[in-house]
Amino acid sequence: MAPENTITLVSRLVAEICEIDQKTVRSESKLVGLGLDSVRVLDLLMAVEDALDIELSENDPALADVQTVADLAALIEKRRS
Repeated sequence: MAPENTITLVSRLVAEICEIDQKTVRSESKLVGLGLDSVRVLDLLMAVEDALDIELSENDPALADVQTVADLAALIEKRRS
């Protein structure tokens, strides 16, 4: 599982991009259920890249397995190490 600070960052960015209250975004929340469509996913990936100075590609096959906030945070941690 990803460190809490990565989950918190992803939660904050999802809330900002989807224009929802961050308190409603939980680690087990499904990204689609929070309102992330294909355009917002790209916005989220760019926001993560900017915040953490890493590269994430929308063509990364690992993204196909990402369904929740925790899944995305774990993928980010893998890319950071």
